[in-house]
Amino acid sequence: MSDKTDKALLEIVGAALLLGMTTVYADNLIMADPDSLINPDAPRSGSLMEDVAVQYGEPKAKRDPVGQPPISSWEYDQFKVYFEHDRVIHSVSR
Repeated sequence: MSDKTDKALLEIVGAALLLGMTTVYADNLIMADPDSLINPDAPRSGSLMEDVAVQYGEPKAKRDPVGQPPISSWEYDQFKVYFEHDRVIHSVSR
Protein backbone atom coordinates (compact mmCIF):
# COMPACT_ATOMS: atom_id res chain seq x y z
CA MET A 1 0.00 0.00 0.00
CA SER A 2 1.06 3.55 -0.58
CA ASP A 3 1.66 6.14 2.12
CA LYS A 4 -1.56 7.96 1.14
CA THR A 5 -3.61 4.77 1.46
CA ASP A 6 -1.98 3.91 4.80
CA LYS A 7 -2.62 7.42 6.11
CA ALA A 8 -6.28 7.38 4.95
CA LEU A 9 -6.82 3.95 6.50
CA LEU A 10 -5.21 5.08 9.75
CA GLU A 11 -7.45 8.17 9.84
CA ILE A 12 -10.57 6.08 9.25
CA VAL A 13 -9.62 3.57 11.96
CA GLY A 14 -8.74 6.40 14.35
CA ALA A 15 -12.05 8.16 13.74
CA ALA A 16 -13.96 4.91 14.25
CA LEU A 17 -12.16 4.29 17.54
CA LEU A 18 -12.86 7.81 18.76
CA LEU A 19 -16.55 7.52 17.87
CA GLY A 20 -16.76 4.19 19.66
CA MET A 21 -15.25 5.62 22.84
CA THR A 22 -17.97 8.14 23.63
CA THR A 23 -18.97 8.39 27.26
CA VAL A 24 -22.45 7.23 28.17
CA TYR A 25 -24.07 7.84 31.53
CA ALA A 26 -27.52 7.80 33.05
CA ASP A 27 -29.11 9.46 36.04
CA ASN A 28 -30.82 7.44 38.73
CA LEU A 29 -34.07 9.06 39.71
CA ILE A 30 -35.50 8.33 43.12
CA MET A 31 -39.25 8.28 42.68
CA ALA A 32 -41.86 8.40 45.40
CA ASP A 33 -43.86 5.25 45.94
CA PRO A 34 -47.04 5.77 43.87
CA ASP A 35 -49.18 4.25 46.63
CA SER A 36 -48.02 6.97 49.02
CA LEU A 37 -49.42 9.60 46.64
CA ILE A 38 -52.93 8.17 46.65
CA ASN A 39 -55.29 10.14 48.84
CA PRO A 40 -57.98 7.69 50.00
CA ASP A 41 -60.28 10.61 50.83
CA ALA A 42 -60.18 12.12 47.32
CA PRO A 43 -63.03 11.60 44.85
CA ARG A 44 -62.81 8.47 42.72
CA SER A 45 -62.81 8.36 38.93
CA GLY A 46 -66.31 8.27 37.51
CA SER A 47 -67.91 10.24 40.36
CA LEU A 48 -70.38 12.91 39.34
CA MET A 49 -69.49 16.58 39.76
CA GLU A 50 -72.63 17.19 41.84
CA ASP A 51 -71.74 14.28 44.15
CA VAL A 52 -68.26 15.73 44.67
CA ALA A 53 -69.81 19.09 45.58
CA VAL A 54 -72.19 17.44 48.08
CA GLN A 55 -69.52 15.24 49.68
CA TYR A 56 -66.60 17.71 49.77
CA GLY A 57 -68.32 21.09 49.68
CA GLU A 58 -67.43 24.05 47.50
CA PRO A 59 -63.85 24.01 46.23
CA LYS A 60 -61.35 26.79 46.98
CA ALA A 61 -61.09 27.44 43.25
CA LYS A 62 -62.76 26.28 40.04
CA ARG A 63 -61.01 26.29 36.67
CA ASP A 64 -63.19 26.71 33.59
CA PRO A 65 -63.30 23.88 31.03
CA VAL A 66 -60.68 23.93 28.29
CA GLY A 67 -60.11 21.78 25.21
CA GLN A 68 -62.18 19.12 23.58
CA PRO A 69 -63.46 17.17 25.42
CA PRO A 70 -63.82 19.93 28.01
CA ILE A 71 -61.55 19.38 31.03
CA SER A 72 -62.16 21.45 34.16
CA SER A 73 -60.70 21.25 37.65
CA TRP A 74 -61.63 22.03 41.22
CA GLU A 75 -59.05 22.75 43.92
CA TYR A 76 -59.47 21.64 47.52
CA ASP A 77 -56.97 21.90 50.40
CA GLN A 78 -55.83 18.27 50.17
CA PHE A 79 -56.36 17.46 46.49
CA LYS A 80 -57.25 18.71 43.03
CA VAL A 81 -60.03 17.06 41.02
CA TYR A 82 -60.13 16.95 37.21
CA PHE A 83 -63.42 16.53 35.38
CA GLU A 84 -64.34 15.61 31.82
CA HIS A 85 -67.79 17.09 31.32
CA ASP A 86 -69.40 16.26 34.70
CA ARG A 87 -67.37 13.14 35.63
CA VAL A 88 -64.19 12.84 37.70
CA ILE A 89 -61.32 11.59 35.57
CA HIS A 90 -58.51 12.06 38.11
CA SER A 91 -57.77 13.29 41.63
CA VAL A 92 -54.31 14.48 42.62
CA SER A 93 -52.95 14.95 46.14
CA ARG A 94 -51.61 18.41 46.89
